[in-house]
Amino acid sequence: MQLPKAVYELEFNHGSSYGEEEAAALLEVLAASAPSCGPKVKAFEDAFAAYCGTMFGLAVTSCTAGLELAMIACDVGPGMR
Repeated sequence: MQLPKAVYELEFNHGSSYGEEEAAALLEVLAASAPSCGPKVKAFEDAFAAYCGTMFGLAVTSCTAGLELAMIACDVGPGMR
């Protein structure tokens, strides 16, 4: 497989080159109108939880949402250091 020309060096150092398998998986989820819920997301959450050795996994729509949930889970609030 010939890689596309990188615009920024970080593109290849952090794995942003995707192939046909990833494209097909993405289109399958989008075609089911379920980019943030549905059986594929649940399967990912379960697989990720198993990989991490935890009971639960929760997919979020952004890193910001994940960080906010982490802060809530740690009971971090305004004015805390």
